[in-house]
Amino acid sequence: MTTDFDVRQATHPATPSRILEQLAQSTRFDVLEAVARHPNTPPLVLAELANEDDFTLSLLAAAHPSTPAWAVAWLMHDHTAPLVVREPHVPIGVLERLARHADDGVRHAALKRLTAVHAA
Repeated sequence: MTTDFDVRQATHPATPSRILEQLAQSTRFDVLEAVARHPNTPPLVLAELANEDDFTLSLLAAAHPSTPAWAVAWLMHDHTAPLVVREPHVPIGVLERLARHADDGVRHAALKRLTAVHAA
């Protein structure tokens, strides 16, 4: 049974990775969202969350700096790339791959974002 305690645990900065692994089994979006954003979430848990059916949850997990690159490869597909390239927290590595995408619009948007990041 999932409770508000689970949300508090998933958002607490000191929650250890083993607890976040358990919380990632929740069926509640608010718990999963907090797990996907937590800095202590293990890479393999993030990989699982990045491949969820819920696109919002997938993007949250994919944007986490500890998510393995192989786990976000599906975001390069033609039907998701235009959405991903506009996501404000997409990892640099994903933007670099999108900069080589077949679609001109995706490629241009990714290069523009990368130029802004490198100029900052």
